[in-house]
Amino acid sequence: MGHVIHVTASGSYYILFKKDSAVYGYALKNIVAMAIKTPGSNIKLQQDPKWEEMTNSTSGNVPIYNSGSVQHLLKVGIQGKSAEKLLLVTGQWVELIDGESLRSLWRVNITKVTSEPVFGNFNKDGVPDVVIEDEIGNGTKKVVILDGSSGAMLWEVEMLSSSTRPKPSTLNTTDYRSAFLFWGEIPGETNTTVSLNQQHYLYLLHPSFPKILLELNNSTESIAAFKAVLFEKSRHAGYVLLTGPTERSEMGSVSLAKRKLKEDVAGSRVVRLSQEEGLSDQEIRDRFFRLRYSSSA
Repeated sequence: MGHVIHVTASGSYYILFKKDSAVYGYALKNIVAMAIKTPGSNIKLQQDPKWEEMTNSTSGNVPIYNSGSVQHLLKVGIQGKSAEKLLLVTGQWVELIDGESLRSLWRVNITKVTSEPVFGNFNKDGVPDVVIEDEIGNGTKKVVILDGSSGAMLWEVEMLSSSTRPKPSTLNTTDYRSAFLFWGEIPGETNTTVSLNQQHYLYLLHPSFPKILLELNNSTESIAAFKAVLFEKSRHAGYVLLTGPTERSEMGSVSLAKRKLKEDVAGSRVVRLSQEEGLSDQEIRDRFFRLRYSSSA
């Protein structure tokens, strides 16, 4: 996105903007004062003392990043802590920045991120982990889960891919970890008689079975949007799938479908990334079927 509203540890609001090859922050108090042409002293919004020390006296902005084109700028919230962190994705790396001091916490080199990162919990440390899709060439991508604390790789898989597939999605489970859902094609595991650009495969991963994926769904329709969600108060997990034209210039009808995870799990195909797991396919489906989902991590 082009801008985000950032809240510092002191509870002060700053608007962060992407501009050219940099990211700058502006105090919301100053923006409001300019918009209504009123002295800042009359605006009942506070400014963060630390951020004010970093403010450029000439431009009035806080320089946050100026080392290359930023593709994605995202906030990362940690439960129980008020200070947010910032995730930057450039053409060369993924970087997490402390939302108070603006120092880099970790940086991971990448080839080409193909979709906006999403957050989930692969482990139980309470720090959101980062899911990225990294294009590595020849119609192939890596789905990578990075540790939110250190940037270390927690999990990865290589998949066939196309540019029209939607970004991954996650759901929290009651064991304080997340279920991860993403689209692609495991090489050699699927029906190769259908062109990669025509067939879409949805996979489910849970950290309790890191060497197992469930193939939940496959479709030859163009996927315009996809989102995993919890329906109603029963914590019923599912996902919404919008199929139809993916470009604004294209004409055609669209279809919106709501699918239940449990139903897809019951009829899923087990994909083993290694042969270490001794459970049968049905035992694995049963374990995934018994997952319980939560609205919070």
